[in-house]
Amino acid sequence: MVDKQRNEIGTRFPDLYLKKKIVSFDIPNIYNYGDTQLIEILKNKIIEIQV
Repeated sequence: MVDKQRNEIGTRFPDLYLKKKIVSFDIPNIYNYGDTQLIEILKNKIIEIQV
């Protein structure tokens, strides 16, 4: 999910948006499902938010 999508969710569902934690990894939508490069990016982003 990129920031633009997160902002759209906040606009469409403001009450729910404020009650949920939404994390934007700001990864461009250029990868195919199961792309090994995307998987590595996601693993690294998850590690970053857990620290």
